[in-house]
Amino acid sequence: LKLQFLYLIAGFPAPQQLFLPLHTRSMIRGMRVAAAVQRRYGSAAAKEKVLILCTGNSCRSHMAEGLVNAMLGDRYEALSAGTKPSGYVHPLAIEALGEIGIDIAAHTSKHTDAVEADDYAVTVTVCDNAQENQPGWLRNQIHVPFVDPADATGTKEEQMAVFREVRDQIRAQLLPMLSQRQRATSA
Repeated sequence: LKLQFLYLIAGFPAPQQLFLPLHTRSMIRGMRVAAAVQRRYGSAAAKEKVLILCTGNSCRSHMAEGLVNAMLGDRYEALSAGTKPSGYVHPLAIEALGEIGIDIAAHTSKHTDAVEADDYAVTVTVCDNAQENQPGWLRNQIHVPFVDPADATGTKEEQMAVFREVRDQIRAQLLPMLSQRQRATSA
């Protein structure tokens, strides 16, 4: 009301927005900011879905899913599945990602039949067996095979060394491929 009064005293017509309640003006300002951010950075709806496949869906695919969602989550939404799922997520895969601050403890092992066919912009196979036995509906495939850390033997520390190595290989190889793909499709 004070601003309306000042406009009136000065002889200027008050902007229409001044007659709106304060909470409405704040909401309009917030909507303008949100629209500007969306124009500049894109929206959550613009994320591409990535399906990451391996055979057992217990190690590599879950580590890749966790890495993609944590490190490229502003551009991609990843989900993993297996052609012959093991039924569990390997505890050492959970531990290996936990060491770098990524929590995949709530992940579950699932079959490719459990995922929607048309939802994925790109499919990543992380083992040769999954590439050879993949469902026919897959498209825009990237194949980046990694050693199966579940096959590691020795002490827990020796096995963890293999899980860490595979985790680091996924980070070094797959994430740049997806980033490059995103830039190529955006251009």
